[in-house]
Amino acid sequence: MNRTFVLAVVGLVGCGVDSTIASRGGDGAEPIEGARDAEWALRTKEDFDAEFAAAGREFDVPAAVLKAAAWVQTRYAVEASAPHEDAAPRYGMLALSAEQCAQAATALGVSVERVQQDTATTVRAAAWLWSERARALGIERTSLGAWGPVAADVAGLTHYDARKEYVHGELFAALAQGMGRIAAELEASGALEPLRGQTQAHAELKQSLTAAPDYPGGIWRESPNSFSRSGSPKLVIIHTCEGSYSSCVNTFLSSVVSAHYVVSTTGEVTQMVRESRTGQHISATYDCKNNSQQLCELNGRGSNGLTIGIEHAGSASQSSFPSAQVSSSAKVVCSVTKRWGIPRDRYHVVGHGQLQPWNRVDPGRNWPWTSYMQQIAAACSSTPTSTTAITIDNDNANNDATKARAEIPSDWLSSTNIKPYHGGGYRYARTASGADATFWFHVSAAGQKTVEGFWPVAGDRHTAARVIAINASGSVVGEATVNQRAGAGTWNPVGRFAFTAGWNRVILKRGGATPDTIVVADALRVR
Repeated sequence: MNRTFVLAVVGLVGCGVDSTIASRGGDGAEPIEGARDAEWALRTKEDFDAEFAAAGREFDVPAAVLKAAAWVQTRYAVEASAPHEDAAPRYGMLALSAEQCAQAATALGVSVERVQQDTATTVRAAAWLWSERARALGIERTSLGAWGPVAADVAGLTHYDARKEYVHGELFAALAQGMGRIAAELEASGALEPLRGQTQAHAELKQSLTAAPDYPGGIWRESPNSFSRSGSPKLVIIHTCEGSYSSCVNTFLSSVVSAHYVVSTTGEVTQMVRESRTGQHISATYDCKNNSQQLCELNGRGSNGLTIGIEHAGSASQSSFPSAQVSSSAKVVCSVTKRWGIPRDRYHVVGHGQLQPWNRVDPGRNWPWTSYMQQIAAACSSTPTSTTAITIDNDNANNDATKARAEIPSDWLSSTNIKPYHGGGYRYARTASGADATFWFHVSAAGQKTVEGFWPVAGDRHTAARVIAINASGSVVGEATVNQRAGAGTWNPVGRFAFTAGWNRVILKRGGATPDTIVVADALRVR
């Protein structure tokens, strides 16, 4: 597959993610959010290719796009599920509604149960629904981009933002990442090329979104479904959307339910309810017998008023969760618990199914609770800034000129594309010959100082960006390399060096052994 285009599309996934999309696309020609872990690699398998190819031929529907929709919606799962009490169950790997199953069953001459439970029949049913919707909309079937509204309609998405996210941030991004042989054939034919303009427009739209009011690494899409809170939150509840990132966002924008945060598979975070307000994400009064007899003084109170709700794209039945999603969620929990003084243990960070066991199991038996709690603890254990620490931002407007300044060459471009970043944005450049970025700081006495770096993470970043420490007399006192594809939302250790009194500096080299990658100059901290 054409790697440049594949990565360019994948970088638009969520947002979010930080998936990371996360969060948004990278800054170069090959943006991608986060690392490809085992769960993402499933996309390249040829599982179900035969079923999708056959259905595509029968109903004149692009098989690879249909398969991408199945991945985005359910990760090919077939269990019936509903995210909330007011939501009707959806069936099969395409998450079809009961009404859609009945319509397709009549058209195909099969039972509703077969549509809901048999994989090949579910795929045929979805292909028929897509074909009928395409006919109603009068689209040009040979244009892949024209299938976006069809897919969004069949998925039941009604809100404009959610539809755009589903089509350009999830569906086409998954397709470009690789959906087995049928997607490879599309890429080879050049049929994916026209999607570039559409995905670029989506990237520009997402760059304009407002930052989240409580969590600095998120974006803000306000749900109308929130209420005043009496007292402070006492627990954090972990949910799964039982669907895609966009379907979760759509639900909270257009129905009567809501959660405070939604985390995409790539780690993008959308905040939808202020933490100081109550969301509508759990239908249970608190009962301490469901929480190891902890916090029994809260018994009988509505759980919504006691909690912060964090939703995750995906379903309770899936076998694993993307590392970028889990890592990003852990940072959100750390941030929330710090703000509200919530203990970081399994009595205060709980699953939806734990407090509502009679009809909910999310986030499911495969949610990585042990590593998740460890990641929350790690995110919260970063060394706090001391009163003697010096922070050097890439923008001198944010620096104390008596202690810190940055010299960033003009050909290092400015961006706010990937979050979280320090200050008001960051600078970046492609690995190549050219002027380096220099961070200056002044100390009154010689001594060993720890240098830490802050940078937004994406998959086009340099994995071994070279850093050189130079003391006030101009002597090199140490070198290090940093991996800018890791360490989002935190201060990352660079090294400990012996600096002298006066103006010292740390140079971030633009060149590198890894060609055609991005080096980011955001901020340094010296303590």
